[in-house]
Amino acid sequence: MSSYRYVMMMGWFVLSTACSPEEERSQRYHQEYVFNADRTLRAEPSSSPPPPGSIARQLESLRDKRVQMNESLRALDYRGTYRDRTPDTVGIFPLTVTRFTCSCEHDDADHMCEELTARLGNLRVITRVPFMRKADMVMGIRSQGLVDPAAGTADTIDTLFNGGIYWEGHLTDQQYAIQLRMFKNGKDQCIGKLEEAIDLTQKVKDIDPGMYQCEVAYHFQKESTDAAGQPTLPRVLSDYCTPEQERQVTDCYTASAAFAATSDPAELSTRADRAREVCQPVPAKRYYQAYDALLKGIRYEPD
Repeated sequence: MSSYRYVMMMGWFVLSTACSPEEERSQRYHQEYVFNADRTLRAEPSSSPPPPGSIARQLESLRDKRVQMNESLRALDYRGTYRDRTPDTVGIFPLTVTRFTCSCEHDDADHMCEELTARLGNLRVITRVPFMRKADMVMGIRSQGLVDPAAGTADTIDTLFNGGIYWEGHLTDQQYAIQLRMFKNGKDQCIGKLEEAIDLTQKVKDIDPGMYQCEVAYHFQKESTDAAGQPTLPRVLSDYCTPEQERQVTDCYTASAAFAATSDPAELSTRADRAREVCQPVPAKRYYQAYDALLKGIRYEPD
């Protein structure tokens, strides 16, 4: 049994007292990347990893922020105040990404950073994303948040990877500049930071605002679940969706899941066509479905 595995089993206290500073640095994960023009990642020379304990403290802060934001969002009278309101801004807009950093307290024991880094290949397909603002509420990339008009900030939340996502952003009429933080507390404590911006001056296409708010609520209720399958950011779908909108979104996500589950070449094309067809009216999932299809060798433009 390696000394690293022994330390992980015994906990951080043993690591911090039994290892030299050089050993501590070698057993903490810290990688930095920039994006090339074609949106591939290029590793940069890494700076020193964050001090021991700092990632755990940041993660706890992000978790608290997400809980507080979700409580504020769930307290909103969405059906009465937002659902039928005409959006201030809505559509599909270009997405630019610049940097990605992932850091862990140990050596990526859950392989979260490894998985995130591999998954960022989706940004070669997802070059444009939905965004919607209704008064002080925003929805971006299947996330939901609130605007602070005085500060010009708009923070949003999501949850994936059996962890969480907290977006800290600055919103103007021209762009939504974001630092996306993905975090997880399992065998290890890790935070991935993605710097990106949505260009709100260059609308690519219109979307149905009702379908998009329904999709965000459905994503939270059905996809953002814990190990027991319970939603961690639950939404009341009838507050966000008409019955027909909920049916359409459900059909899309169901077809996408069926495609992802197949390994039979004879079924692949049929399931791909079905998912592409029923996801076309669903503003965000159609882009993720195009990426999932690409991973299985099927290339098409999502628009």
